[in-house]
Amino acid sequence: MKKILFILIFCFSVYFIDSDDFNIKAKKSYDAGKDFEVKNNFKEALKCFLSSIGYEKQSSTASQDWLAIYYYEAGNMCYALKDNNNAMEYYNYSLGVAKSRNKKIDMSVYLNAIGQVYQAENDYSQALKFYEDALALSEELNYDAYSIIYIGNLILINSQQKNFEKVAELNKKALSIERKSKDNNKIIYRLNEIGNNYYSMNDFQEALSYFKEALDLSRDINNVDYIIGFSNMVGNAIFQWMIMKAQ
Repeated sequence: MKKILFILIFCFSVYFIDSDDFNIKAKKSYDAGKDFEVKNNFKEALKCFLSSIGYEKQSSTASQDWLAIYYYEAGNMCYALKDNNNAMEYYNYSLGVAKSRNKKIDMSVYLNAIGQVYQAENDYSQALKFYEDALALSEELNYDAYSIIYIGNLILINSQQKNFEKVAELNKKALSIERKSKDNNKIIYRLNEIGNNYYSMNDFQEALSYFKEALDLSRDINNVDYIIGFSNMVGNAIFQWMIMKAQ
C-alpha cells in the first residue's frame, strides 16, 4: 500500500513539475520574442511566439488566456512581415478564445487587429465593420484609451473615402473623450480636425465655432504659433462665410 501511495505521489509531482516547466518555457520564449520585436527582428520574434504556443499547448495546465496572447503576438509579427493570411488565422484564434470567455475588451483588441488586416488588403468595408465592432465594445466598457485608437482607424478610412460627415462625427466622439483628459494640446488638435472637416464641407459657420474655441484655448496656454495659426483660420472661415451669405 505504501509503495502504491509513493508511486502515485511521485507521478502526481512529476505531472505538475513538467506542466509548470512548459508554462515557464512558454513565458520565457514570449519574453525573448518581445525583445526581438523591440529590435524590429520580426522573424525571430515570430519564432519565439510560435514556440510559446507549442510549449503552452504541451502543458497540462495550459492557459487559454495566454494562448490567445501568444497567437495575437504571432499575428502581429505576421502582419509586420506582410503575411496577412497567417496574421488573420492567428488573430481569429485569439478572438475565438476571447469570445468563449466573454472577455470583451480583449475581443475589441482582436477585432481591431483583424480590421487592420482587411485594411491592408484594401477591403475597406470589412475593415470598417471590424473597427466599428471594436469601438462598440470599448465604448460599452468605457475604455477611452482603446476607443481613441479605434476611432483613429475609422477616421483614416473615412477620410480616404471623403466621408467628411462621418469623419466629423468620429472626431466629435474623440473630442468628448479628450475633454476628460483636460489636455489642452489634445483638445486643440481635435478642435482643429473638426473645424477642417466642416470647412471641407463648406459649412464655414460650423467650422468657425471650432476654430474660435481652438483659438481661445491657444491663448489660455499662451502658444504664440497656435494663436497666429488659428487667428488666420478664424479669419478665413469668416471671410468664406460672408461670401456664401452674399451669394
